[in-house]
Amino acid sequence: MDNKIQVQCIQCDKRLAVPATAAGKRIRCPSCQGVVTVPQSSQSSATSFGSPAESRRATSPSRSVGAAPSAAAKPRRAAKPRSAEPEAVSDDDFIDDFAIPDPYAHPGQYGAPTRTVQNFRSVAAPPPVKPAHGPGKTMLIGAAMMGGAIVWFVGGLFADIIFFYPPVMFVIGLVTFIKGMLGKSS
Repeated sequence: MDNKIQVQCIQCDKRLAVPATAAGKRIRCPSCQGVVTVPQSSQSSATSFGSPAESRRATSPSRSVGAAPSAAAKPRRAAKPRSAEPEAVSDDDFIDDFAIPDPYAHPGQYGAPTRTVQNFRSVAAPPPVKPAHGPGKTMLIGAAMMGGAIVWFVGGLFADIIFFYPPVMFVIGLVTFIKGMLGKSS
């Protein structure tokens, strides 16, 4: 009678009956396609579908844990020696999930601009800035600051007091006046 080993799938918890010749191998579960490793030890025969006498013989207490293996036990095969040099890995082995598509690879795709030189020239330019006639607001503020600084300083001289702030205010007014002349307003 052919012995069968009972194995339980890890993913779907289904019990599978596997031939004893598949011991130590990996099989696929027919219901979920999960990979299940068939045990190779002597305890696997205890879960076989054989007669109760066979299962009692397999689990008999006469054999202690530290006893030498029986002559019927098959020796394991030696592992294949690994090469000293690691396996070459290419860039194609990795999948870049965070890759950003190149917007210049296909014009028009990914919202890339499709304008040509002619299209850029046809875009209307902003109208030129008209020069203001007369003094600008910035020039008037600068002139008022300079005038106020002069009046303050001269008024202090008549009262025999020399103030420190009117010269500072005069310099700030002068800078503001020049900015207004150049057309720069802040």
